[in-house]
Amino acid sequence: MSLTGGGAGRVTSTPAGIDCPGICATAFPDGTAVSFAATPAAGNSFLGWNGPCSGAGTCTVSGTATVSATFALLPAAKLTVVPVAAQVPNIRLNSDPMRLFVRQWAKFEARLNGLTVPRVKWSVREGAAAGVVAGDGTYTAPQTTGFYHLDAASVDDPEVGGAIVIQVVATQDLYDYGGSILPKPKVTLIWWGAREDFAGAVDDFHGFLAGVNGSAWLSILDQYMRGDKAEIAFAGEIFEPAPGRAASLLDPGPRICSVLAEHGLSPDPDTVYSLMVAAAAAKVAYHANTTCGSVQVPIIVLTLPVAGAVQDGTCGGRLTPAQKMLRSFSHELAETITDPRPFTAWADIYGQEIADDCAHAICAVFPAGSYSLTMLLSNAAHGCAP
Repeated sequence: MSLTGGGAGRVTSTPAGIDCPGICATAFPDGTAVSFAATPAAGNSFLGWNGPCSGAGTCTVSGTATVSATFALLPAAKLTVVPVAAQVPNIRLNSDPMRLFVRQWAKFEARLNGLTVPRVKWSVREGAAAGVVAGDGTYTAPQTTGFYHLDAASVDDPEVGGAIVIQVVATQDLYDYGGSILPKPKVTLIWWGAREDFAGAVDDFHGFLAGVNGSAWLSILDQYMRGDKAEIAFAGEIFEPAPGRAASLLDPGPRICSVLAEHGLSPDPDTVYSLMVAAAAAKVAYHANTTCGSVQVPIIVLTLPVAGAVQDGTCGGRLTPAQKMLRSFSHELAETITDPRPFTAWADIYGQEIADDCAHAICAVFPAGSYSLTMLLSNAAHGCAP
């Protein structure tokens, strides 16, 4: 009898004689049927027999025979360390890695097979300079930025442990969560109402889309394009001057899909479909996704703001409803390019996207005119730009 594999165990025989390791060879009377039983050591498993026997059941032989038993180590139990609370209530409690600002705290717990482990020993692998952790799993980030490891070990079984990577950051930059981006989208405008209902917005949108490529405003997005450059193509527009029943502003997907079908257009995942609503009870501006058939497409939904514009101060004078609509469009378009499926690509640790943290606007001068556009968060500038 021989024991193979990377694990440990014991093989005994009936009748007695083999007790391996220890006694691994012996002689039995001629014609004796000898049965072997394998018992894995703690933390190991028995994989099976080799030689005249196979499988993992009882092995019985007679006559001269050479048998081997294979044992393997079981995978060590591992704790999963998860964030459960943070100093800032709306921070993203992601865990790959967990991101915190300097000097902020977050609370963690350790779980085994989905259940919370009540008695845990916590430590910071890189030492006190990498932050401190209390006995209840509350970690306070250091002043120094970097990647650190928060380790957890079961008090009752110190061999069972786990860890989480924490990235400590100094500024409210955007972080790449790995989802898809849209570097070179096409844009189709769907005007829900007659052209004259939009108070000049149609011409403003045309001028913006014709002049945006190569602009300083659009070039801010290049740093998020993973080696590509942002570029926008105007794919055309659809007017629904008498749309009948109004499109739902909260679930416009079905109407967008039906409009495309009515006009013989196939849904394109690389085209942003922007639904522009002239008459609406509430101001709406957001981007999302919808599914037409089996094709998921990015959408923007905008309503024409009411009159009574506020002082602008970027291009001078007051913003008209059409200009306010275009500014909202620039906001949602930038976010659609960098994060087409919201909060899966570029966002900050609070779940804000590229235009959410910048309250001000810039005056962008294009060949067709000057346009008030939302400012964008630039990692290169560590703030709003340009």
